[in-house]
Amino acid sequence: MDYYRVLLMADQPWEGDLDGRGQMSQRHYFFEFIEFMLDVCHDQVDCMTAAVDPSQLRERVPVPASTTSAFLQQGINPENAASIVALITQLKTWHANKAQVQQQIADLEKQLTTKKKATVSTDPVVVETRKQELKARQQKVSRLQLSLINIEYLAIIALAVALVAFFQHLLLRLTQPTLFFDAVGLGFFAAFGAHKTYAHVPNIELALLLGVITAVGGGIIRDVLLGRVPVVLTKEIYASAALLGAAIQLLGELQVIDHRFTPWAAIALCTLVRMLSLKYQWNLPAIKKSS
Repeated sequence: MDYYRVLLMADQPWEGDLDGRGQMSQRHYFFEFIEFMLDVCHDQVDCMTAAVDPSQLRERVPVPASTTSAFLQQGINPENAASIVALITQLKTWHANKAQVQQQIADLEKQLTTKKKATVSTDPVVVETRKQELKARQQKVSRLQLSLINIEYLAIIALAVALVAFFQHLLLRLTQPTLFFDAVGLGFFAAFGAHKTYAHVPNIELALLLGVITAVGGGIIRDVLLGRVPVVLTKEIYASAALLGAAIQLLGELQVIDHRFTPWAAIALCTLVRMLSLKYQWNLPAIKKSS
């Protein structure tokens, strides 16, 4: 009722030359209405602050859970009060931590910006060097041929399918054409995978690992789709041949041998080892249990 009382009083007409609000009075009633609304806002803030106070939640939450029909219809009972209290407390803590983390990020960004401004050199030689480095990096990124956005890969695949369909009578004369082309692909991917990795991250161990994974990955996917045990998980020489091809490619990257012939040597040797292991049934030694 106080709200309607002060609201009606705020609409009182103008009272003399010193009232100062056109046709409506501003002397007492309008200010009283504003003060009343501010008091209401303060009361609401105090009420909500006390309502979510963790020290009082444990006593407050069970009351509506046991008396409100909407809660009871949804299956919420006083026994769930502890869980609700924990949830509200965690949400409150999360919001506080979120604000703290955002402030820390803003402080770090400000420090980083200040540091960058302090380290910027006006030396023409340094500026030109950095421009050249940035240009070289941009050119290097632009040369990356991503298979999902480069039409050349799709064109090569379509050309390969057309060639296989046209020369299928020659391919079918081979005893096991799938094994032959799998061995060739093993060599290509081992060499190119090691080369691409070392070009971006000059680390020998990583280049060897990704070279082997690149080589055997396609075969694994093929075998899984066909419902077969992947060849790399059998006793055949498969990943070992890819490892050999990747190692030869890295010898060229390290300038141990001529890098112009390294890819072809790596592909040829990897393919040769794989085909010879199939022909003569070479296998890696297995661990045998003593009788």
